[in-house]
Amino acid sequence: MNIHNARLINLFMDLKLRYKLLLVYFVVISVILGISSRVIYSSSAEILESKINDTAKQSFSQTVSFLSYKIKRLISSSNTIRTDQKLLEALTHTLDSYTLQDQLEDYQKLRLLFETYEDENEGSRIRLYVDDRYLYAKENKNILGLAGVQNELWYQRLEESQDGYLLLPASIVEAEGGEGAVLVRFIRNPKNYRENLAVLRIDMDAVDLNATLSKAGPAGTSTTFLFNARKEMVASVNWDDAQEIPKEILMNIPAGEGAGQNFNEKLVMGQKVLLAEERINGTDWTMITMMPYSSFMGEISELKKKTWGITFFIIFAAAILIYVISSAITRRISRLERHMQISGEKPEMISEEINYNDEVGSLYHSYNEMVYKYQKSLEERYYMGQELKNAELLALQAQINPHFLYNTLDTINWLVYQNRGKEVSTIVKSLAKFYKMTLNKGKSIVTIRDEVVQVQNYMNIQNIRFSGKISVDFDLEEEIMEFAIPKITLQPIVENAILHGILEKDETEGKIFVKGSLEEKKICLKVVDDGNGMEEDKCKELLEGGYDSGGYGLKNIWHRLKILYGDEAVMEINSESGSGTLVMVRFPARYPTDLRLNIRNN
Repeated sequence: MNIHNARLINLFMDLKLRYKLLLVYFVVISVILGISSRVIYSSSAEILESKINDTAKQSFSQTVSFLSYKIKRLISSSNTIRTDQKLLEALTHTLDSYTLQDQLEDYQKLRLLFETYEDENEGSRIRLYVDDRYLYAKENKNILGLAGVQNELWYQRLEESQDGYLLLPASIVEAEGGEGAVLVRFIRNPKNYRENLAVLRIDMDAVDLNATLSKAGPAGTSTTFLFNARKEMVASVNWDDAQEIPKEILMNIPAGEGAGQNFNEKLVMGQKVLLAEERINGTDWTMITMMPYSSFMGEISELKKKTWGITFFIIFAAAILIYVISSAITRRISRLERHMQISGEKPEMISEEINYNDEVGSLYHSYNEMVYKYQKSLEERYYMGQELKNAELLALQAQINPHFLYNTLDTINWLVYQNRGKEVSTIVKSLAKFYKMTLNKGKSIVTIRDEVVQVQNYMNIQNIRFSGKISVDFDLEEEIMEFAIPKITLQPIVENAILHGILEKDETEGKIFVKGSLEEKKICLKVVDDGNGMEEDKCKELLEGGYDSGGYGLKNIWHRLKILYGDEAVMEINSESGSGTLVMVRFPARYPTDLRLNIRNN
């Protein structure tokens, strides 16, 4: 009996994997389909749920549209008021010639103007903040003093606004809190648009706003919130304001245009709800409506519980059956998978004995052969690639030296021609210092401090030629000075700023600023000049064009940074014609010993 069982096991283990899986799937699917056929009727519950969702979606969509219309009408009213000729005439009076009689007359006109607009916009209250020196600034009903609100948070936000107006919760504007929403905007001088004459404020009626929001879902069962982009609640319906807003609600702010008027199932404070959110056009408001799932889905929920209960039971039972049957099949595959996961990026051959000749056994043999060939190939490619990379780096660094030497020798020739022997001596000494640091005992990596000294040596040479008309100011954080940088990185950038920036100006003089800081464990170096600048196409050409594009040094620097740091290196050129140029390089902060060791190991 034992011998017979052993033969059956060996026969089963020698079967192709495809037949093993077919056998298991046949048993599992037969059981699942036999039981699942009894619960197909659950599809009717999904149809009912879809209809309920469509009705809720329609109510939500109509509320969003109506609220958008009210906001649009409110903004339109504010535009009409701020351009009213009577209002502008009153606000542009010069105080020296603004008599008491004129102020009283203007006050009556403004009162009549505000009353007219308040009648046209039922439930809205209009207020105006004006210069406190005006007599009617002390009216404190529709007209108030501006000085008392200039330090308020909402006024600061209005100054930072790019839209010209702000829609804020009343609780932000009112000192003692408030309900509803408020629109505030500057009234600007038509003759000088940068001058703010006053601040217009229109209060939306809280009762009217809440009545609108209450139509977003089934009455009495839904909760609707209105938030701005700062996650400040503008209004709410069926919610205790003293209660903390659920974090699941705040995660949906801000919503984009058309973010989702469908009601989707979500968990809020541990309870399943239907949630929809939508951005209100023309504002940074997001309307969110939440409906308890159990309030109108009780029967469907109960039906789904039974359905899912049976389904999970079947899946659980089938999982046990599949596990028992397939454990013998997948055990070797699992061992191979675990071995591959442990090996990670350095795969190793499997040393265990292989007893079966099915697909899994063949896979073991193939895997070992593949790992052997891969290790040999990887080793050869690795050494060849690193040798090529190091050779390319040295070649690029060698290119920059003759380029600089040519320019310097040309300067010396020019000085000799003018019989300026003292300057020739000075420039030769500076050139010697420059190349002494450049050679640096064959090291291609230096500290930022040494690189700054190189720039200073270079500028000593250039200042002789240009009679000190070009200056360089350094502003580098001390903490970055000992970090590593590829040799001859800053000097070509400074040279490019002189040749293609400052020398392009008519007066042939200017300043260069070299700044450096540590940002998120990366060195950020910026070279800014006040030269003639260049067009965007020229900036792109300096980085992507050939070496004949006028940016020889910049192209060289970019290649060397990419070789050393790969995608972590960043180089950008920002410039506008006539406005100077900014060259920025960013690369990982490493010490010279670490970077040299990495290159040497590679």
